[in-house]
Amino acid sequence: MKRGLLLAGILMLAVFSAAWAQQRKINGRVTDNKGNPVPVATVQIVGTTTGTTADAEGNFTITATPGQTLEISSIGFIKKEVKVPDASTLDVVLQPNTNTLNEMVVTALGIKREKRAIGYSTQEVSGETLSALKEPNLVNDLTGKVAGLQIVRGGGGITGSSKIVLRGYNSLTGSNQPLIVVDG
Repeated sequence: MKRGLLLAGILMLAVFSAAWAQQRKINGRVTDNKGNPVPVATVQIVGTTTGTTADAEGNFTITATPGQTLEISSIGFIKKEVKVPDASTLDVVLQPNTNTLNEMVVTALGIKREKRAIGYSTQEVSGETLSALKEPNLVNDLTGKVAGLQIVRGGGGITGSSKIVLRGYNSLTGSNQPLIVVDG
């Protein structure tokens, strides 16, 4: 009986170590069709919840088994599926998606929704609007451009700053600071 358990344990150890040895670390880079890096591209193993995100230079690292399929996606690009190679490096080129996001809003979790389908308000201030104004402080340029936004100007001088208050001073969570996304 002991011998059978010992043999079964050794057999299981051999099977699991063989399966574990097949996984390898894949270092890759995601670029667009012009060779520019695609920052924060999502790299996920199809059929699993394992995934990672590329850094600002488009570089990523993921542990996968050769033969598995990776799905690489990023906002503004067409999704691409690639088989995990036997090599430890992988370069992926994403093609730009010609569909525009005019009526879409990308939420905090990266989920695309129609602008009418989300339950909260969003506002956009274009770069042309901001560049046409003559205020030296960008925050002060937002005065009167966003509904419910109050700019409290700080002291003057080189160290002066402004405080942004969105929709009043009261908050359930103690923070009423807006999220400003600069798409450069």
